[in-house]
Amino acid sequence: MIMTDIRPDKSMATPHYLQIAKNIRNYIANGDINPGDALPSERELCQMSDVSRVTIRKALDVLVGDR
Repeated sequence: MIMTDIRPDKSMATPHYLQIAKNIRNYIANGDINPGDALPSERELCQMSDVSRVTIRKALDVLVGDR
């Protein structure tokens, strides 16, 4: 799995967690993340996106709700 950039655009009005969820969805759609692949830890996702753990958890909740 190659996730290089999931950072939100902080100049946009769209909430950061929604932007991050969208960015992760894009990796899934492009085949960079396959079913059954483990995502990086919350801590790693925080570092990759430069946001808080709460924001990452909200983004992951959005993705879980997509099922």
